[in-house]
Amino acid sequence: FVQCPLKALEMADFVIDKEAEKYVYDLYAVANHSGNISGGHYTAYVKKGDTWYSCDDTTVRAVREGTNIITPASYLLFYKRRPE
Repeated sequence: FVQCPLKALEMADFVIDKEAEKYVYDLYAVANHSGNISGGHYTAYVKKGDTWYSCDDTTVRAVREGTNIITPASYLLFYKRRPE
């Protein structure tokens, strides 16, 4: 498990042009996989506005604040760069 922030992921230490703009990112979606390499099930968490949603096949439901959005089943994290 790798812990990653939901907000304010600072990436300035990992870019070459350090004099450029800030490099701060916020998480807006997570793809999850449960199962094994031969098969399994995919789900996602998606943020719209200030609300996170759990997406599972034909079901989409809002999740409470404090829900673990990033879990050991998370394998793709989608971040958006904050505007300057």
